[in-house]
Amino acid sequence: MKRSLDLTRVLIEWTVDKAGKKTRGTLATTDEEKKATKTYELASVDPLFKQYCLEAGNRGTVCWAVRDPVTKEELIVKDCWREEGAPAEFENLKKARSIVGVIRMISYEADRRQTKDFGVSKYFPGKGRKKSSMRIAIARSFIQSRVVVEQYGLDLRYFESEKQLLCAIRDAIAGTFSNSPHLECIVHSTPCLLGLRHLYLEGETVHCDIDWTNILLGKPGAPLGKRGVLIDLDCAKPVSTIIRQAQAVSHCMFFSVSLTQNAIAGDDDTCPKHDYLDDIEASFYPSPPH
Repeated sequence: MKRSLDLTRVLIEWTVDKAGKKTRGTLATTDEEKKATKTYELASVDPLFKQYCLEAGNRGTVCWAVRDPVTKEELIVKDCWREEGAPAEFENLKKARSIVGVIRMISYEADRRQTKDFGVSKYFPGKGRKKSSMRIAIARSFIQSRVVVEQYGLDLRYFESEKQLLCAIRDAIAGTFSNSPHLECIVHSTPCLLGLRHLYLEGETVHCDIDWTNILLGKPGAPLGKRGVLIDLDCAKPVSTIIRQAQAVSHCMFFSVSLTQNAIAGDDDTCPKHDYLDDIEASFYPSPPH
């Protein structure tokens, strides 16, 4: 017996047994660039990861582990919501398709639906901040998008040796938006500084969300440059859009000193902009306890 969930251009279909329990399934998604729909096999009938709300830093993210029926390649399908007007993760991933050390996107769906179509949206100003751009969002419109990306190993918390941990951090940070001609010299210099500097100067982008869950271990036997992979570019921002703000983005455990001061400031004008130096400082912290 088959049961399906059709959610506007998306079809998830399960096969169930006589007791009504899911046994296997498929997920269909549309490639925005090729204008073609492809159906993947679900590696598990349950989501790999899911969030239940669109507040407190959550983006209602749902991730499915899938398998290409032809190549048998293991992939991840990620659905997430972004605030209206915010940069989309797929735009950052498009720029990073040929970049070593950054997760590779296979396909994407740009604007699948918006929350404003479900009800009324409002914005209430934050209190106690005379000149702050910080606001409290109450049911503001969010836009959902989907990306299909390569699957790698677990995140840094699951390293099995000190060497594996250090190699993963080096490759994820040093490879970020660094073109291949620079890769060899980075190996023999300061990887964190050069890698994130290339992200800032050449990619004109700041990741803004460095932490131990956003660096994955590479696949078994991965070569130099792919032993660690940087993921989650949904917080990344083009340099041209970054402004002074009395607030901080990212996980508070990985805030730089500057971002910590921004988080408690009361005036935008006194706050330095988030730049690659904050990400470099954050990269010093992601070695998890073992």
